[in-house]
Amino acid sequence: MTVVRGSPVAVVSFPYVTNADGSLRRVFLSNGKYCTESRVAGSRCYIPLDPQPDKSSVITLTRYYGTSTMDSNFSKRVTWIADRDGEASTALVEYKGKQPNPSLHGNAQKLKTPYVRTPADTMDKVLSSVAHGKPKAVYNERLLNSADPVDAPRNVQSVQDKKRYQQQLRRKATNTVHRMNFADEILQVLAMAQTDDFVRGVHVTGSRVPSVVLFTDRQLKDIRSFCFHRHLGTVLGFDKTFNLGSMYVTVTCYSNLALNHTKTGCTPTFIGPLFIHGHSDIDTFNYLFGRIASRLHDMNFQVSTQR
Repeated sequence: MTVVRGSPVAVVSFPYVTNADGSLRRVFLSNGKYCTESRVAGSRCYIPLDPQPDKSSVITLTRYYGTSTMDSNFSKRVTWIADRDGEASTALVEYKGKQPNPSLHGNAQKLKTPYVRTPADTMDKVLSSVAHGKPKAVYNERLLNSADPVDAPRNVQSVQDKKRYQQQLRRKATNTVHRMNFADEILQVLAMAQTDDFVRGVHVTGSRVPSVVLFTDRQLKDIRSFCFHRHLGTVLGFDKTFNLGSMYVTVTCYSNLALNHTKTGCTPTFIGPLFIHGHSDIDTFNYLFGRIASRLHDMNFQVSTQR
């Protein structure tokens, strides 16, 4: 028995051998051989048939089981037979339970009718037609007149969306915008260090990924006010948990004691200076701590230590 699962779907295959009198005998395929099944000491054993049946006498009964995602009590079973000539053109379809009503589209705001997806073949025709015609003409002349009403798009908006999608594909195909590599991005950051007040330092040394320190004067002002208060000082935290590809981002944070949540009364947490780096050793973090300490050199660190 072969089982292929993909929730909520399962496909099960059963091979049978056709006897001379036309009856069917259930067999099992194990290690490439047709076998009979028996139980020995509670375990299943498969004994190869001798001689092995001719492949022309073997047929496979396949069953497809599906369960509705809207209602688990509604299920479907499809059964068909395959032999050496291929799969049969006839299948038996069985349903169990009561078919659930189609749900509304997730983006529906005004419509109350159930959402039914337009067939994929219809949308393929729409995509090919809008390449040489206007959406309204395509919808009125080609789709409504030639397509079955059940298979036709719901409205002209569907055709317009396909037109817009096709235009986006064309723009992407002809897009020649230069994409920067890692070296270009580093050069851009170096240039920003001269003009951008947020980029406060880029540390470049041999055989190491450059490190970047980012902060604003307002963040340092808050740290001075809230993290070095003699009686109400808060903690300045460091968290290296963000991995952006080959780079890490260490985020500092502090509690803004000047604000309170109206419901909880707790002080909110604010983001402080940011540190982008490719290594996580002492030399790398010394650059971050050195830059912050140099801007807070006039603060009394001893007071914060004694708290």
